[in-house]
Amino acid sequence: RFGDGLFLGSQSGLVAWFNVEEEGLPVDLFHHQTTSIRRLEHTRDGARLLVCSEWGEPATLVANLQETSTETSSSSGLTHWQAVTDQHM
Repeated sequence: RFGDGLFLGSQSGLVAWFNVEEEGLPVDLFHHQTTSIRRLEHTRDGARLLVCSEWGEPATLVANLQETSTETSSSSGLTHWQAVTDQHM
């Protein structure tokens, strides 16, 4: 989960952003590949969203992320990042 939405990956190789804000597109396609997705994660610094087709294989960059300026409670356990919309991969 990132900020006001959620990145989801599917076995078909599709990565999409689901927006939970009141305004804006509810679903935004970020990346499509011909192979399946085994792992969808962000880097430790939270700056990039990665996808991996096979365990042990190098990951592919899907989107660059930036930290949101929203103040949040440290007890929420959520990382608040959003996709840099003009830098889709």
